[in-house]
Amino acid sequence: MEYRDYYETLGVSRTATDKELSQAFRKLARKYHPDTHPNDAEAEKRFKAINEAYQVLSDADKRKKYDHLGADWERMGQQQASRQHRQSAHNEDFSDFFETFFSGGGGYEDMAGGIFGQRGAKRAAPEPTRIDLTVSLADAFNGAKKTITFDQSDACPECEGGGRIVSGRGRGRVAVACPRCHGRGSTIRRRTLTVSIPSGVAEGSQIRLAGEGDASGTSDLYFVVHLEPHPFYRVTGSDLHCDLPVMDYEAVLGGELKVPTLSGSWLTVRLPAESQSGKRMRLKGQGIPHLKGGERGDLYIMIKILIPLELTADERSHFEALAVTRNDQPRANLF
Repeated sequence: MEYRDYYETLGVSRTATDKELSQAFRKLARKYHPDTHPNDAEAEKRFKAINEAYQVLSDADKRKKYDHLGADWERMGQQQASRQHRQSAHNEDFSDFFETFFSGGGGYEDMAGGIFGQRGAKRAAPEPTRIDLTVSLADAFNGAKKTITFDQSDACPECEGGGRIVSGRGRGRVAVACPRCHGRGSTIRRRTLTVSIPSGVAEGSQIRLAGEGDASGTSDLYFVVHLEPHPFYRVTGSDLHCDLPVMDYEAVLGGELKVPTLSGSWLTVRLPAESQSGKRMRLKGQGIPHLKGGERGDLYIMIKILIPLELTADERSHFEALAVTRNDQPRANLF
């Protein structure tokens, strides 16, 4: 049967969605499959035409060219299909295809020897899935539970990851884009999971969820932790570092200072009198907890001295009097 309109062949409009194309293809493939019409050359011919139409319209690029070129694309597609038929050296039984396509099992070896999920073959264990997970420093310090929504790619169950469905026999053998994944070989699932973030996770830590790596439950899912930058604290291994602002008169007189912590509480730090800018103080055991237990890291505080701004006349006079009475030479020994 000669045809010039792929849309007419599948019985859909020119604005048909991918889902509508897939539904129409499956319906017609069942109707005209040679297994249901033994020794009917016309049904076999119609079946090939349906395959060809769907192969073009289910591919976004080919469909765009077909919509633009019309009959010219049809002739080009027929010539390409003819070349594929002449190169075919395999003879597969239609009943095997019928079972494969509509039950989701089995597969075929193509001319180059590639495998489309051959039934009974030993399949390699699927690779685990890894997804990046950004974690705040507070959650890494305290531990937390996070609900995460993400897209996960799975091997298409229809074509078993091959991207194509093979039909026909002998010179009429045709490989068409899988109607479920549209030739990609994979499908996308939108997932929402609650993940427990243990206290002490670090940059690059991996949180494992057994059996969550694919739809079959045979591979694992790993969330790879990336720590979010913190406005006050920096992390080095399990140690915390911070720059603590101190007024000049606090540095001169010394005293107790309050330091905010990642747990939400405050630490009291004793600043020695006459502390210089850049002085570093170490608080043992106040850093990040170790993921596998044991002692926590340390907290290192760097003193950063600030001067008062917008002085009143009276305040300025105090500094002027101090400058007169002092004889400091801060730049005397620069070289």
